[in-house]
Amino acid sequence: MTVFIVVEGPEGAGKSTLVRSLAARLHAEGRPPRRPSCSCF
Repeated sequence: MTVFIVVEGPEGAGKSTLVRSLAARLHAEGRPPRRPSCSCF
């Protein structure tokens, strides 16, 4: 199953911190995160 997660918010809201924490948790669970290979919008 593939899940696409979007993190939005204003500057200084902690988006980068959240993404790093989420990536570490996914990696620890054996599900390393991947970046999308295409931005075809």
